[in-house]
Amino acid sequence: MRPLIAVLALTLAGCTYATDAEIKAADKPWSDCVLREVARLDDGKSDPLTIAYGVEPACASLYAALTQTMQKGMITENAQIYMQRNMRDNELKLITSAVLNYRASHARK
Repeated sequence: MRPLIAVLALTLAGCTYATDAEIKAADKPWSDCVLREVARLDDGKSDPLTIAYGVEPACASLYAALTQTMQKGMITENAQIYMQRNMRDNELKLITSAVLNYRASHARK
């Protein structure tokens, strides 16, 4: 019964959450941008992190929009700060992973 009361209280308080559809809608443009920029910049020899540093500015505004969408799902200010830090800390890791995946997919061809 208590979980139901908590959900009802949050609903009545007007808390909003990012839906899966909203997250996908914010993630797709960023992912598409990253893939496009990786294909444009990757020479297959440079350090993947170096390529990621080159990709990041081109897709930064889209990542900011994704970050805001992800923060929307956080109820407390501390949770929003945590999500913002988490997104910031993972941006280059995700782009570097995209570089490595791009190279792996093109090495097979």
